[in-house]
Amino acid sequence: MKDIFKYPHILYRKIFKRDLYNVGLVRAPIHSFLDPQWRPDIVWLPERSKTGTFIADPFGIEYNGKQYLLCEYFDYREPKARIMGAELNNLKLVDDLKDAIEIPCHISYPFLFLHDDQVFCIPETSHLNEMALFRAESMPSGWRKEAVLLGNLPAVDPSIINFDGRWWLFYGDRRTKEASLYISYSDSLYGPWLPHAKQPVKTDIASARSGGTPFVHEGKLYRPAQDCSRIYGGRVVINEVVVLTPDRFEEKMVAFVQPDKSGPYPDGLHTLSSLGNITLLDGKCEKFILAATVRSVKTFLKKKTNTKKQEDF
Repeated sequence: MKDIFKYPHILYRKIFKRDLYNVGLVRAPIHSFLDPQWRPDIVWLPERSKTGTFIADPFGIEYNGKQYLLCEYFDYREPKARIMGAELNNLKLVDDLKDAIEIPCHISYPFLFLHDDQVFCIPETSHLNEMALFRAESMPSGWRKEAVLLGNLPAVDPSIINFDGRWWLFYGDRRTKEASLYISYSDSLYGPWLPHAKQPVKTDIASARSGGTPFVHEGKLYRPAQDCSRIYGGRVVINEVVVLTPDRFEEKMVAFVQPDKSGPYPDGLHTLSSLGNITLLDGKCEKFILAATVRSVKTFLKKKTNTKKQEDF
């Protein structure tokens, strides 16, 4: 808190600036981002028409010959985010986004994957204190809660992959202040899920927190992660997973995905996900948002009032 008053620009940003994200599409597979010399051509979706709203955390799937997108939708006037979805065609939305998975609390990071010719999603539902599996009954908006994979756990940004004969879940824990990575594994999608022997397997604000789709390229497993060492959602780092067993884990950073400083979203990037020969990402710009500032002031005054009541008591 002292640093905020010591550096006025930090105080200004904390009070008046907010992140506005948007989803971008790149006509290239996700492994293209391993090449440090390659620069993607990003096609951005239209900005939300309503001020103070944005979309982020994009994940996509190809199913029955069509491409679909799920993403987080957030409105600074509302207390929680929700998941919205739409069909994609030629890097564009076929129709406007519609509500998809709905739960009575904040939900984000809708990780999509195929299994046994069915579409599944594991979104972040940490405020429900569980990691749940949803199955699509119709795409993109018809979803049913199928199972709870891990209970009594406020898991953050869960990401899953079937690799080397096992299912692997990578996630964070909202109760820990550090950027730590946890892993669970199972022989079946429905469990039982067992914790890795070295939990947490990694603690590093620059490369631990999940940031998109793990993928295999030329026999090697890669895991996108968020680099929040300078600022939240600063950039994505791609880790090569060198060792992955129930009792051992090792990875190394091999590539960095920077925001496009010359584009409309130069201030950050925190998701990189695969959609066949297309890659989805999100970018952010920092702007003044009146609704967010009003909300911050109300929250601050409420905290001060509650503190004063406790002192008086």
